[in-house]
Amino acid sequence: MNHPRSVLWKALIRQYYRQNAGFFLFFFLFFFGIIAPSQQLAYHYAIILGILHTPALLILVLFCWLLYAIKCIRWIMGVQQSPDHVFLYVLPLMGRIRTFCLLLEIQIIFFLPIIFYATAVVAIACIQAVWSVALVIICFIVWICLISAALYWYELFYPGRLTRMPLLYRKATRKKHMPYWSFLLRGLVTQHKALLAGIKLFGCGILYLLLKIQTPDDYDIRMPFLVFSVALLGHGALIYETRRLEEEKLLFYRSMPVPIFKRLLQYVILYLLVFLPEIITICRLMPDHIRIKDALGFVSAGYSTLLLLNSCLFIISLQRSDFIKLSLGIFGILYFGVLSDNLILFSGLFLLTAGSLFFRGYCRKYG
Repeated sequence: MNHPRSVLWKALIRQYYRQNAGFFLFFFLFFFGIIAPSQQLAYHYAIILGILHTPALLILVLFCWLLYAIKCIRWIMGVQQSPDHVFLYVLPLMGRIRTFCLLLEIQIIFFLPIIFYATAVVAIACIQAVWSVALVIICFIVWICLISAALYWYELFYPGRLTRMPLLYRKATRKKHMPYWSFLLRGLVTQHKALLAGIKLFGCGILYLLLKIQTPDDYDIRMPFLVFSVALLGHGALIYETRRLEEEKLLFYRSMPVPIFKRLLQYVILYLLVFLPEIITICRLMPDHIRIKDALGFVSAGYSTLLLLNSCLFIISLQRSDFIKLSLGIFGILYFGVLSDNLILFSGLFLLTAGSLFFRGYCRKYG
């Protein structure tokens, strides 16, 4: 039993946490990077109290945990069906119960970030005597882990039965023409669904709350924009995965006779659609909770940053860690634009730089 466990640790657990380091870094910065260390306990205690006493917030948290579970399931299913991991199909030789127990251990380790936070919520729920919420959270975590392990077990014992063509691709096969941006958008939706949904839920939700509580007397966009910048950092992970998808599976587009302006237009449309939830959220709050000038600055800054990060990857190939450092540098420049009240000016410079880098990088790399 020890030998299969060590093999799975190297083949699944270590590989999973390495590939999703950017995902965990984004949420760590989101929960712990925007609040001063001296205020961390009070901040998280207030969030947990909101979870315990607000049913809508509890449902939202459980839904986000469910999305993370789906992310784990999709990742492990993909690994199981990969030719490089065919050796996993010898696990059924251990027996049905022992195999299930081992897969349950793997799922629990994958779910440890959620389990740690859920433990804190349950502990405070017990102190506050909110037994119903504590029971719901415990049952939800147990149910998620058992169902996930059962799916992995079923795929090992009955390979291929859970595999099906995604609905998006089934519709796409009926079309005679598909724009390039739709390939990229479908890739994000199908391969990084949990990451995309998590970024949108947290980014739009927290931005809406921070702007909603503002009044004309205490109007200050610095903190909302700082949170907005952290959400944009998560979009950087999506951009990085999009470029990797292009390099690995969409090489055919390079040789097609498409003008370079039209190629740039594909990315303009793609990131406009990706950024559309934030645009809608900001527009719904103006002018009562955010001034029109500041709303325009938020939208233009966010959109131009996405295009700039995308264009930078055409100039130079970066590792994920280096790309995160580049993203942090760009967000630092944007925050300086907020402090100096020149956010729209900085956004215009970002757009010009993004266009220049794209033309230069694309022509040099693929021209």
